Amino acid sequence: DLCYRRTIRALCQKYPHLRRFYHGSIFPCLSVNLGPKVAAKKHRDHNNLADGLCWILAGGKFNPETSAQLVLWELRLVINFPSGTGMLIPSAVITHENLPVGEGETRYSVTQYAAGGLFRWVRYGFQSWESFQEQEPELARAAWKERPTRWRHSVKMFSKYSELGSDRQKAFENVHD
Repeated sequence: DLCYRRTIRALCQKYPHLRRFYHGSIFPCLSVNLGPKVAAKKHRDHNNLADGLCWILAGGKFNPETSAQLVLWELRLVINFPSGTGMLIPSAVITHENLPVGEGETRYSVTQYAAGGLFRWVRYGFQSWESFQEQEPELARAAWKERPTRWRHSVKMFSKYSELGSDRQKAFENVHD
């Protein structure tokens, strides 16, 4: 969240003509799919921030137990995804799809996400990698050398399943005290 907020704030300060589509959102990008039978084939969103999340909101009239489920292939999960439900997934690294809706049903979606190129643009001083290499060769070499290990930092940002269980329990206890 902090990485998103810092990056988007920096972009908006550097380019004041940019307008946020929704001021409270940390995501800079939005797609609205009006269907009426939105389904996504098996894919990864390879242009999204690799260690980022994508927020998906499902809408429409459908039976979530028989249609429109979200499939996360590497996790071997098929998840009921009812209308009005939002879900965060790492869409750049998890192959996913949502199944079609049944006869007479409708499904719409709103998706918020972040293009990885925006983060690189800010990281490289508001310029392309090629320009960054020319303008700041020492910094570019250092950035290139850290690439093979940067994923370790990214992986540490994700919660472990065991942590989610205790966090959910604590949140539940706090709400019901």
